[in-house]
Amino acid sequence: MKRIHLLILVLLFATITPAVAQKETPARLFKYTINDNVVTITGRKDRKGEIHDVIVPAFIKGKPVKKIGDRAFLAMHIHSIILPAGISEIGKEAFRGCRSLKEFVIQCRLLKRSPLSGSRPLTGLWLPTGGR
Repeated sequence: MKRIHLLILVLLFATITPAVAQKETPARLFKYTINDNVVTITGRKDRKGEIHDVIVPAFIKGKPVKKIGDRAFLAMHIHSIILPAGISEIGKEAFRGCRSLKEFVIQCRLLKRSPLSGSRPLTGLWLPTGGR
């Protein structure tokens, strides 16, 4: 009986786990700043909604992406977002009003506040194991 439950859990997990091996969204489609060798994503250049599934790159111009700025994705029409493990700060209302957002994947462990205020209920939220 335990084997059946374990098999069901493995199959279920395999079907809902996001494909983190997908291709990153090109850096040219983001607005960003570089200060003290750290990249802060401040927005997207394709505000018309050309990209609905956003994968924030871990590095831009060889510098680590560490922050998502205040209101960086405010009210944007995105369906899913994957943040890299190096993210250490998500700004105020970074994803506020993203009403189409269904999946939010955080590969980082440090979050000081909720980045999802004003968004509709998610169908998926993935956090790293051992997160705080």
